[in-house]
Amino acid sequence: MNRTTAIALLWTLQLAGIAAAQTVMSVSFSQDANAPGWLQVHYWMPDLNANVSLELSLDGGSSFTLVPAEYTSGDVGEVAAGNGSAAINIQAWLGSLYCTNAVVRVLAEHTAPEGMVLMPPAAYFVMGRTGVAEPVHAVYLTEYFYLGRSEVTNEEYLEALQWALEQGLVIPNASGGRVVQYGQILLVWYTGVDNCEIRYDSPQFVLHEGTFSAQGRGPGAAYPNGYDPATHPVMHVTWYGAACYCDWRSQLEGLTPYYNGQWSQIPDPGNPYAAEGYRLPTEAEWEYAAQYNDRRLYPWGDTVPTPCLQANYGNCARWTAPVGSYPAGDAALGLHDLAGNVWEWCNDWFAAYPNANYAINPAGPSQGGARVARGGCHSSYSHAGTVSCAFRYNALPGNASEDLGFRICRTVAP
Repeated sequence: MNRTTAIALLWTLQLAGIAAAQTVMSVSFSQDANAPGWLQVHYWMPDLNANVSLELSLDGGSSFTLVPAEYTSGDVGEVAAGNGSAAINIQAWLGSLYCTNAVVRVLAEHTAPEGMVLMPPAAYFVMGRTGVAEPVHAVYLTEYFYLGRSEVTNEEYLEALQWALEQGLVIPNASGGRVVQYGQILLVWYTGVDNCEIRYDSPQFVLHEGTFSAQGRGPGAAYPNGYDPATHPVMHVTWYGAACYCDWRSQLEGLTPYYNGQWSQIPDPGNPYAAEGYRLPTEAEWEYAAQYNDRRLYPWGDTVPTPCLQANYGNCARWTAPVGSYPAGDAALGLHDLAGNVWEWCNDWFAAYPNANYAINPAGPSQGGARVARGGCHSSYSHAGTVSCAFRYNALPGNASEDLGFRICRTVAP
């Protein structure tokens, strides 16, 4: 007789270490009279594609064992979002038709691209803060998105920039200390002040240890015995240079580039939330990630920062630090350096927030003169207020300085 007794069916979620976001719903089970010993498992995974696996407990859920792949069939492994149907060959695996006091668990694991964190949609969060950025308003973000765990480093930027050079996409000007694409300056380096960490030495771009030191600041002051700039955040990059990096990475991974030099169309009609390729985070996405998920004052919580404990600001380190150097300042989902190190370019044009109670997937104004930057920086003029989640900064998109860098973002494909 084929009998499976007391089978309780539960679901759980593993999401690259993030206990939030994707769900597994409508889980049910049945036994197929035409397939003795097989347990049919049905579920609904409404949000994201994921790697699905099944676990079985024989002690009422106190402990679980992964069901080996050879004893499963159907929608396991890489599975598209939607309805799923899988099966466990209990007879073949356990050597019996009987399975008592059992619990089956469906696990759905979504893996973010290397170096990125998956951010769930926001049913709503409160953006802005009275006296800092007004009007305070509710924001709804309807899409999952990936956000760079760290700011883009010199090494990462150099690798993509060299690829772009080899593809004939960029034009370096060694004597002028700049690189250009679409007629816009992307990156600058100076010969009079030795504080730039990417330079062009024909026929290639190279990393460079700066030596500038003055008034207790600069790479020479911070690292008198030398340093490796590879893991420091890229800087002296314009908004255009940040946007082009996003497109280069998209091209390298076979994704549709978002910007393509169409600067006047960002964000309208180029909706960032619908983009396939990499891009800069919208200001709303950036603030949502920084304060996730309790409207904290700073990425780490409400504690007023101590320079070089939670963040590199106020000239405490005298220069940039390697990304991830201040784990005490990490945001809730493990994002590094959302406060300090370098200001981070956002996708939006800068303007006062609209006088509205709420916004859905805001992309900022359709035109403007300056672009938004967030998060504060290592320089002396960056103080505790500038590294708060709500503080807004702006700069002309063609500006490049030792204080400006970026991290990347990407909408998750359904």
